Amino acid sequence: MKHKMLIVDDDEDICVSLKGIFEAKGFEVVSVDTGQRATGLVKGRRGKPYRPDVVLLDVRLPDMDGIEVLTELKEAEPNLCILIITGFGNVAQSVQAMQKGAADYVTKPFNVDELIVRVQRALDNVKLKEQVGFLTKQSNGEWESKYTMGANAQMRSIYKTIERIALSGSSTVFIHGETGTGKEVIARRVHTLSERSTKPFVAVNASALSTELLESELFGHEKGAFT
Repeated sequence: MKHKMLIVDDDEDICVSLKGIFEAKGFEVVSVDTGQRATGLVKGRRGKPYRPDVVLLDVRLPDMDGIEVLTELKEAEPNLCILIITGFGNVAQSVQAMQKGAADYVTKPFNVDELIVRVQRALDNVKLKEQVGFLTKQSNGEWESKYTMGANAQMRSIYKTIERIALSGSSTVFIHGETGTGKEVIARRVHTLSERSTKPFVAVNASALSTELLESELFGHEKGAFT
């Protein structure tokens, strides 16, 4: 099944170029030149809502601020995968976009091969999150019956370790493993059992962030730090 892509950019040449590139990769591509048209399309103001798998959104548009468009799109479809297109060196704006829910960002002028890789990686991450979400539901509702009863001795030992760490209250935990092995499921289980279970659980996709953005996301930054 083809992935659906929505391109939001007022530069016609860029839209035509990106449309050709991604259609050649098997995408079904729709492009619009304003924020209003993008939000109207996704919200279905004039018909059935359009649900793209991925959005390429220019942060500079003639009628709306790109961050505002991002916010409206995420409100309409919280799981929508959005990549921001921004000017070179505009780190502060990129940080803001990531905080608002953007999956990644690319800077103009962009390398086509890198853009394709970033889009595919963002889509892969969405698929992985869906799988992890399914596993998380199972872990929250069926953890005891599914994972501790009937599991082999090695797995039962791992589950006991998870519970012991979670209940300790002050442990720093590093979980590593191959993609799809359930690292986030275990992290959520630790969080659920800990004293901080009433606090938000925030998952950060470190691979999608540059060094500067990762530091800002984890530790924060002072206003004007990137200017």
